[in-house]
Amino acid sequence: MKRDDIDSIEVDPKVQLKETSLPAKDRTLLVGLTAIFLYGATSLAQTVFNKKVLATYEFDGSNLLMFLQLLISSTVLFFGRTFGIVKFPAPNMVTANKMLPLAMCYFVTVLLALVALPTLSLAMYSALKRLVAFMILICEYFVLNKTSPKSIWCSVGVMVLGAVVAGASDMTFDLYGYIMALSSCLFQALYLVLVKKNAKDIGPVEMLFYNSALSLPFVFAVTLYFDEFNYALKFPMFADMGFRIYFYVSVFLGSFLNFFIFYCTSVNSPLTTSITGQAKNILTTILGVLIFNDLIIRPINMVGLVINTIGGAWYAFLKLRSGGGGG
Repeated sequence: MKRDDIDSIEVDPKVQLKETSLPAKDRTLLVGLTAIFLYGATSLAQTVFNKKVLATYEFDGSNLLMFLQLLISSTVLFFGRTFGIVKFPAPNMVTANKMLPLAMCYFVTVLLALVALPTLSLAMYSALKRLVAFMILICEYFVLNKTSPKSIWCSVGVMVLGAVVAGASDMTFDLYGYIMALSSCLFQALYLVLVKKNAKDIGPVEMLFYNSALSLPFVFAVTLYFDEFNYALKFPMFADMGFRIYFYVSVFLGSFLNFFIFYCTSVNSPLTTSITGQAKNILTTILGVLIFNDLIIRPINMVGLVINTIGGAWYAFLKLRSGGGGG
């Protein structure tokens, strides 16, 4: 057969569609799975690296860590908008005033979490952070007038029971750390409910920008008040290459975690992001026991952690089922 004969052959459009649609579907699935992996892996790694910097190396500069993370996030978004990489409306005072309560909740959430993290075992920290779901149910009831099904309340109740059992038998119990972690959960719940309330008027990228930009001055003031810039310059472990690697990676992960949260939510769904977070907490509990020697294992404590984890898995399953298995 000559080349001209080959070029003249007509291909059925239906056959063409069938041949090209499968790769496109595969690409969509790959993008979704990549987003899930980036969010879950980054969130998990950030918790571990923050724990390493603040607890193992005893770096008492959590505010500076948060300041650098927010500085990078806001700077990348600002220049990303300037050069057309990301799109959102020009910053204005009307939106800034509307976003200020949400940004303050975000600031307090991260600040309290960074204070609590070095005082608790990673397993107990993860168990307490799962109680965000319980506080979200309460905040949704009072702020959004929303009530959740009894099955959701039961799964959250199992998480609470597990946290109480584990906490009551925690040999490394630190009252200050528990108060900070639970307070962080409360402000995180308020933050998520406010995000949901304002989502109709403000896009997720715009929210991310205002979160970082509005929180930055407050974090800067707190960092100056505690003289953490001078503390960091004089911190002896900065001469250690291992600490510098953990510190810089921690800053990088914290800066881009919110980007991956947005990315996962945009290409999949908020439901998928929520379930990924629950799965990440289970892995965090396991890694905390394996990596860090900060948990004195007692049978009743382990039973509590297992109950808490089962509650988290049940909650994730119910959220997945309520979404029809999609997203």
